[in-house]
Amino acid sequence: MKATSRIGATIIAAASGVFLAASASAQQSPPAPGDSDSVMIEIDLRPDRSFAYAFDTEVDIVQRGAEGDADAADLPDQNLEYEAEVRFTVVAVQPDGARTLNATVWAYEAEWEEGDAEREYSRGDLERLRGRLDEVFEDAGDLSPADRLFVALARATIVVELAPDNSVASVAGLEGFGEAVRASDDIDDRFLGFFTNDAFADLVGPIFTADGAVGTRRLPGQAWQTAKTVDLSNIAAMDYAYDWSVVEIDDDEVTLRGEAQITVRRPTNPDDLRPNVALRSAEETVVTEWDADERLVEEREAEYSTSLAFTWSGQDRSIRLEQVATGVTEADLIPLDELGWTEDEDDDENDDAETDSDDAE
Repeated sequence: MKATSRIGATIIAAASGVFLAASASAQQSPPAPGDSDSVMIEIDLRPDRSFAYAFDTEVDIVQRGAEGDADAADLPDQNLEYEAEVRFTVVAVQPDGARTLNATVWAYEAEWEEGDAEREYSRGDLERLRGRLDEVFEDAGDLSPADRLFVALARATIVVELAPDNSVASVAGLEGFGEAVRASDDIDDRFLGFFTNDAFADLVGPIFTADGAVGTRRLPGQAWQTAKTVDLSNIAAMDYAYDWSVVEIDDDEVTLRGEAQITVRRPTNPDDLRPNVALRSAEETVVTEWDADERLVEEREAEYSTSLAFTWSGQDRSIRLEQVATGVTEADLIPLDELGWTEDEDDDENDDAETDSDDAE
């Protein structure tokens, strides 16, 4: 493989990684003093409690190379979109407050466009599929490549370990799904979406900590900070420093807002294939709503954009590429009895997926 082609692929992977695979850490501010207008933000994770979230993320990646840079110009624009419904159950609570939750995926849709090619795969009945896995495996030879991957996802029980402060200590259980996707000759790794252990930890982490607000009395206008780092493959790391504040407190809802300051760090070890990267612009705004009745995060929406400039020189040539990525990720608390898409909706979704996939061949 040519070095320039490898660099292009690495740059694409780095951009999608900004939105799908981040590692996070939080820095808590001191507790606010007692006040009649303050509220204690808590996440109710009592033993055996079950609840569900719908997750939706979409990313657009636009790439433009300098005139004459053929390899850069060949990099297509991409759109990635993923939707899922996930049920969580608290299965253990330790004396120090650490908790273990099991999560199962009830519905999943993965869609991506790259240039003129498009793929869409959807399955809204993973819980029904999970209940008949023995029967499915008896007829495994009749499964389509996409159904094989949906079966692997239906089999997964995701184990989320939370530290006493509700931060995610670890996530396990998606290894089999990852192996199935990577082994597929027909569907590429973008089918994984946020269902790798690391990406899922980043997806759910903020809803268990209420973006760093949990466990402390909060006043209207009170500020605090959190931080996270996103690795861009071996190219660089992006450091996010969030400034949070309580926007509004009413009888049954608290609204939080965060703005990120973003910087880029490059690795210090030498690598001839590593492009230089410069941050042209970046921003992220998050709005989180906590429900006092449910004592859970009810909604969370993060909107973000980054503009990065990549340059590489070697082998008697140079490449210059500017990449703009914009996206939004949403999490919504949903009733347990609304989990999964209806059978008719699911049939329509799968019909569309088959058509779109066939057209893209």
